Amino acid sequence: MVIASAHGGRDTTSITQGQSSFPSWAIDSPTQNDVDELFYVDVLLDGAVLDR
Repeated sequence: MVIASAHGGRDTTSITQGQSSFPSWAIDSPTQNDVDELFYVDVLLDGAVLDR
């Protein structure tokens, strides 16, 4: 997970107070098996859902 100052960022950038921030995240499977079932990941900040 990275937090960037622009949407779609792939590197963490400096964020100042009052500036918009955008989380970007990904999941990697360490196996070569396909994921064939639906699953959800909730990204939370202080208990508030940021993304699903």
